[in-house]
Amino acid sequence: MQPVFWNSKNVSLQAEADYIAIAIERAQLTKEAEEARALHEADRLRSQFISSVSHELRTPLTLIKGYSTSLLRQDVSWDEESQQEFLQIIDEKTDELRDLIDKLLQSAKLEAGALKLEKEPLLIPRLAQRVVEDTALRAKKHKFTLEFSPSFPV
Repeated sequence: MQPVFWNSKNVSLQAEADYIAIAIERAQLTKEAEEARALHEADRLRSQFISSVSHELRTPLTLIKGYSTSLLRQDVSWDEESQQEFLQIIDEKTDELRDLIDKLLQSAKLEAGALKLEKEPLLIPRLAQRVVEDTALRAKKHKFTLEFSPSFPV
């Protein structure tokens, strides 16, 4: 083995090696910090999603429970029109709840890769008309009109 003598060339190479090591370490730390931020954001979004879904599930359930409990009360007599209105609301909210659960299950299947999305054309006027009709059922005191320009593609 021959003794190594340090000269300016060796010192320069060592300094460059140290600089490269620091740069690599910094890049690794930056990557780890980005991954930690992404995990934190994913947790935040998951919590927000769960909160939103809980609210969306509770809203129709609360109405179903309230109207069915009202109908079952022995100390109150409801006229036929009120009974039909209550039953209509219970029926609509049950459909909403079923649709929401179906969408959640489809979402889970999509995420698991068990379901594939198929793109198909969407006719905006028809979709908008359905939304207006559904909304009109829930807001009978309001009148809705839907207009599209003649040049709108259908």
